[in-house]
Amino acid sequence: MINFLKSLVNSAPVDFIELRIEKIITQKISTIIKNGSIVEIIPFANLDIGCSFRINHKNRRFFISSPLSEINDIKHITNTFYSALQIAKKTREQKSATLLIEPKKNIQTIHENALNGFNLRIEDIKEVARDSKFRTDIITKDLSKTKYYVNNRNVFYRTHDRSYSIDLTIKNQNWFYNQGVGRTDRPLTSNEVRENLDILNAKGTPINRVLCPNGNVTVVLDPQITGLFIHEVLGHLLEADNRRLGNRDWLEIGRRVAPDFITVVDNPNLKGEYGSYKIDDEGIQAREVHLLKNGVLYGMLHSRDTALSEGTVTTGHARAINWRYPPIVRMSNTYLMNGNLPFEQLISDIKEGVYLFGPRGGMLFGKKFFISSQGGRMIRNGMLREYTYPITITGELQEALFKIKGIGNDFLIFGGGEGGCGKLGQFPLPVSSGGPSIKIEGIQVVDFL
Repeated sequence: MINFLKSLVNSAPVDFIELRIEKIITQKISTIIKNGSIVEIIPFANLDIGCSFRINHKNRRFFISSPLSEINDIKHITNTFYSALQIAKKTREQKSATLLIEPKKNIQTIHENALNGFNLRIEDIKEVARDSKFRTDIITKDLSKTKYYVNNRNVFYRTHDRSYSIDLTIKNQNWFYNQGVGRTDRPLTSNEVRENLDILNAKGTPINRVLCPNGNVTVVLDPQITGLFIHEVLGHLLEADNRRLGNRDWLEIGRRVAPDFITVVDNPNLKGEYGSYKIDDEGIQAREVHLLKNGVLYGMLHSRDTALSEGTVTTGHARAINWRYPPIVRMSNTYLMNGNLPFEQLISDIKEGVYLFGPRGGMLFGKKFFISSQGGRMIRNGMLREYTYPITITGELQEALFKIKGIGNDFLIFGGGEGGCGKLGQFPLPVSSGGPSIKIEGIQVVDFL
């Protein structure tokens, strides 16, 4: 198979061509638990097979993708190859062209009897259900991907990767807490589900919630929201293709952009983490990148294209959600390095502030960011007090980074569940993010009802 694919791409009269072929099997079980008993179980599985060609020729770019009946559907792969060359020939006056060929149904349903080797058995879920205190939704997912990659620069490989994740939600009529957990090195166990449910239950029942003060407030972010902050607010700006889209002049290598105790890393080589991978979708070995080092901008994430345009080397961060899309610069496991302050010490000098826990969402809009929590607690005289409604913090990145006044020693990294990164519509890409709890002084807080 590899020899045929190599011969095919090497016959193309273009500057550069690459081929990806993927076979993706997704299996899910959605479970609803009420009063300690399972009330609904919904199994789901699908098979998705396709190929894509990406061509760069005389400063023009072309991308074409098509479904396949089998991963070794040589006839249709060859037809798609010639279609790609024809598109490149007919669109000489264009700088780029993208086409998705859909001659037949591209998603095939697998009979639910194929749910073998699943990461969590129904018996395990029933065991967990007995300990559930609230309405609990559990979604388990087992994703298997076989991929061939070949280009005309003598790069080729075949990989088979598998990931396991669980999405947990506990809720009642007025509130919810959600958490995802995922691994790429082994299935998850019922004990891990129970441990994560315990984490959600330990957040407490938010009865008699209060409104937190609006305006500039001292806030403390839990490790999950720290990870969301780093991913959404800083990480995306340091994806080199994003820098082209706006004025990011202050993001120059060697410039101080944060206090000297801030170091941020993106590392796709962490063992077993949900955002980990060995080779990116351009055939490049994935490598660790220090984005900030001691508060100084130290590195950026690159694809072949962005590295070439900026005169540097690619970092192996070109990723695509599946065969339908071209690879773009994406994060993997992105996190703030651990600090040395115990949580009690981190909040001890706060006369009045707010503690945010559980990520609800985040975005960067122009120069302003918005980060929302699932819940919060008032901090009064160095102690956690009343529960608050979900909270949104907002501000400008440059200012916010320098307002970080302390980082904890409670480092955690999270990934998995139904979420992921959704850059340019490629959702949900498996990523992880995290760090320790951090204290930010004078950040703008608004209620999120």
